[in-house]
Amino acid sequence: MPADVSSALRTLNSGPVPKLPPLAHPHYDTHWCGEQVSNETAIFVFADVFEELCYRATHDQGCAAGLLTGAWCLGPFGPYLELDAFCNFDPIQGELALVNYLRAQRERILDAQDGLVLGVALSRSGSGGKLGPDELIALNSFFARPCYCALILDGPADRAAWYHYQERSQWTNVGCYLVDEHAAMV
Repeated sequence: MPADVSSALRTLNSGPVPKLPPLAHPHYDTHWCGEQVSNETAIFVFADVFEELCYRATHDQGCAAGLLTGAWCLGPFGPYLELDAFCNFDPIQGELALVNYLRAQRERILDAQDGLVLGVALSRSGSGGKLGPDELIALNSFFARPCYCALILDGPADRAAWYHYQERSQWTNVGCYLVDEHAAMV
């Protein structure tokens, strides 16, 4: 179920949340966002990255897409994705626009020099944060592996949803952990 973006970001400053093993460090605050429907791979996204993507989805008109980068890690409770940046959040348009965008980015998707590409962020007004047929074609063509995720944003509706590829050839709506760095180093 797509999450309400505003309330998710407000949660970062509310009560204490237990530290999680992959990021159990006094330099970070980690808060759960969304509804957990899968226990296969956890998604950790830095709050400043999520906020910037939400800002762009709200203030840029039309559709836009960008690559999510970070690291795929294996922690004590299994694999997790740590998303710490995005790149090339560009306007896209036309039929199968996301497929054409990803085709143009294919070399970047395969190159891990500036951070491993772990998925795609897509801003589409009117989507309600839900995957449509065009998005599924693109995701299944470029990201059909359990180490990939997708973020679908609907800025005007204040909706966002994370999806993770499951081994049974399906994309499942999952929650994520928002990670916020403390202002002062500990």
